[in-house]
Amino acid sequence: MRSLDSLRTLRHRGYTLTVARIAALPYRRAYAKLTLVQRRRATQFSSAKLRRSYLACKGLQQQLRQRKPKYYFSMSHTSKWVVIASAARRIGVDAERSGEKILLDLVKLIAANRYEANWAAADRPESSMRGLLLWLAKEAQFKSAGNFQAHFDPQTIPVYGAAGWHRNLVFARVLGLQIAVWR
Repeated sequence: MRSLDSLRTLRHRGYTLTVARIAALPYRRAYAKLTLVQRRRATQFSSAKLRRSYLACKGLQQQLRQRKPKYYFSMSHTSKWVVIASAARRIGVDAERSGEKILLDLVKLIAANRYEANWAAADRPESSMRGLLLWLAKEAQFKSAGNFQAHFDPQTIPVYGAAGWHRNLVFARVLGLQIAVWR
């Protein structure tokens, strides 16, 4: 695999973000290092592009785990980018392209309280960048909990209240991506 030095790595307050273009990651050798469960998962993708993307992301994650075996990891990806957060304690990350927006009708479905709904609705007209930030925060918090067998219900995950954003939440903008980290 390529050296981790060619990737964009950002360190901030006890965690590290690694951002890479999926197309630049080698994927062929990653398959041999996958667990049996991961290999089965790789064969379930209907398109070769999605399969290569999965292999490249898992390969990068395993390479990072070798460097920091006692760390926690969380991964998110878009069609072109992968973001991996690592820390000595549980961490969650979610990423989307910065231009993405969420329809305000959907914001009503994901808001956990009136503070979240009012904050996101302040962004007009029909689509909401604030709604995207709300979604990113909720998904990052869910990933940090580490219970992936549970049903993801964004209305049960409060991330914004009377005092503003939860103190464990950090937003970043990197290489055209909007990123939320829950630490």
